[in-house]
Amino acid sequence: MSSQSSQFSSDVSFSLFAKTLYLLTRVALPPLVLAHVSLADYGTWSIAFIVISYLGLTASGFASVYIRRGALAQQAGDIDQLSRLISTGIICLGALSLVLFTALASSLPWLMESLDVAMAQRATASTLVLGACAIFLADITLGAYAYLLHGIGRIRTEQKIWVMAYLFEMAVAVALLQTGWGIQALLVAFALRYVLSISAAIYCARRLLPGLRFSLSLFDRVMLREFLGFGSLVQISMLCANALQSAERVLAGFFLGAPAAALFDLGNKLPSTANSIPAAVSTVTLPAAARSGAGAEVTALYYRATRMTALLTALPMPFLALFALPICQLWLGRHPEVGNIALIMTLLTLSCHVHSLTGPGSSIFRGIGQAGNEFIYHGLRAGLLALVIAAFLLVQDMALLLLAQAIALAGCLAALAYLLWNHHQLTGGVRGLGSAVLLPALAGYPAAIVTAVLMSQADLWPAASPLRPALILPLALAFTVYLLLAGLSYWRFVLSGEEQQRGRHILSILMARLPFAQH
Repeated sequence: MSSQSSQFSSDVSFSLFAKTLYLLTRVALPPLVLAHVSLADYGTWSIAFIVISYLGLTASGFASVYIRRGALAQQAGDIDQLSRLISTGIICLGALSLVLFTALASSLPWLMESLDVAMAQRATASTLVLGACAIFLADITLGAYAYLLHGIGRIRTEQKIWVMAYLFEMAVAVALLQTGWGIQALLVAFALRYVLSISAAIYCARRLLPGLRFSLSLFDRVMLREFLGFGSLVQISMLCANALQSAERVLAGFFLGAPAAALFDLGNKLPSTANSIPAAVSTVTLPAAARSGAGAEVTALYYRATRMTALLTALPMPFLALFALPICQLWLGRHPEVGNIALIMTLLTLSCHVHSLTGPGSSIFRGIGQAGNEFIYHGLRAGLLALVIAAFLLVQDMALLLLAQAIALAGCLAALAYLLWNHHQLTGGVRGLGSAVLLPALAGYPAAIVTAVLMSQADLWPAASPLRPALILPLALAFTVYLLLAGLSYWRFVLSGEEQQRGRHILSILMARLPFAQH
């Protein structure tokens, strides 16, 4: 394995660890918070993050510019260009953040009214929303240093700062909650998290890049055009992606009402969460593509990143799709709509799985400065969604399951078409798409089907509408059997000799750390 390939794999592995740990902390924190604050107070904190999610979209294009231009400038050894990059970005985003915060503060009464916040909660909600948004805007302004670390290939350093910061946030929040700070504890912890992460990123960037500096005099119109050009294109692309991501809920609400939109939201929750972990591969791919330039290096990077994504999604997605009903019963209990949620989850898992395979290709095109390529995918998704829904409506009136089938079919077709387009553009043909990408992604489904049949034939599932604890052991057994069958099929039919060798190496390390293995 080349040093570049080894570094890429190492960065992806650490990013996967960091993201998995982050998801675990986000799952663990709400019960700890709700033990000390009321549900109404916790709801006010949630409102702050609804606003933050929209504010974050305004700066997403800047991040890609920092990463791409940072990679190119570092490769050229041009510290002055890096200084002009962060100076221009910070000045622009600082001005934008001031405008956004002023607009938010002036529209806060309307926002509280629109979100139907109770009068008794409005003072607290206003403090939390303004405080959290001010902190977040400060972070996206000064986040240039963290993105710069990412761009120059110090991904592990950037991820270590992130891990340290969110673990520190959780520890501070729990400590302050214990001492009676109430919901304000979350705001203080949130602020201290970003003070720590911003300070650490600035320190590390300046230590790794001697001569790096910020100055108003370094504002560069050439860099500004990069932010307004390439950055705006990425920005618009991400806005389109977010709109298409929520399309199923919008369509469900339009055709079938608000309850159907909620069912689609619940049905998509677990697949989208599972999909967020392999997305770490795409994050690492962007700066690697910028440094690779073009030609054989980019092709090799595409194969490596897409296959890695395929293998990472290969285990969770088939199990979620085939065992959606018991998973939803364990998750949601005896909810009257649990059967419909499970059906929606099965269908959306399939489209979400194919969609995940398109991530590395999009990141590579961003890395080489061709962000417009993503609009092919947006057009395919929107066009096929409209076409499939129109076709279904011609046949019969829209129903819940019919809408889920239409959305899943459109998503799968659009993702496959875009994957084929990217593969052809980056490799010069379609050869290798099946064996290198689709086979490793989809080979887990036969194992999941066999496991589902075995569990059904052995009658190991409890009675209908079971209590949650009764599902834990059968699901654990099903997952164990599935892992064994999938592992054997992947080892025999999918993994290359190099991948098998790497697997043996990882297994030997794990076994050496087990106490009984010493004997």
